[in-house]
Amino acid sequence: QDFRAPATSPRFRSSPAMLRTLVVSAIACWSAQLVAACPCCPTCTMEMCPCACPTCGFAPATEVVPTEAPKVVKVCSAFSCPARSVLRENAASLTGERTEACCLKTCSGFTCPAGKVERKNAATITGESEDACCLSVCSVFTCPSGSKLREGAATITGNDATACCLKENCNVFSCPAGQVLRPGAESMSGNDANTCCAS
Repeated sequence: QDFRAPATSPRFRSSPAMLRTLVVSAIACWSAQLVAACPCCPTCTMEMCPCACPTCGFAPATEVVPTEAPKVVKVCSAFSCPARSVLRENAASLTGERTEACCLKTCSGFTCPAGKVERKNAATITGESEDACCLSVCSVFTCPSGSKLREGAATITGNDATACCLKENCNVFSCPAGQVLRPGAESMSGNDANTCCAS
């Protein structure tokens, strides 16, 4: 009796084409199961997975949100004002980095009109007007009768008789014809014939 295994029936014989078909079918089935379990699995990669897919073996990617550095608030007390200007009095409580916000112009940059001169310490006085920055000089003041401008009136600041004028003494008055200066005219204040002259 022949105990050898019977030859394989042609219908059970496998071929490379059949193997490929079986592999493709298996992969398709496996993919379908993954998609059913986790719809985002087909989009998972080694670098990134948009959702948690345990069956994929990848963790979801975390988005890194950049954080902004805290802003440094600068106060005017640390600002350097340009020439002819000074920091505002409350500079330590003012925020800014601009001349307009932190500084005030001083009188040293103001031009006084004729008949007026710049105030002393103009570089420390804030202002941009005649009243704030200038003083009148005596050379433009009109002294009352019987007095005259002090010498150097153009350099003397003032706007009244006390600051700008001196009473005239009779010794500089010219008496009219027929009259002479009174005795002691050099010590007499006056600028008219009745006060200074005698017949």
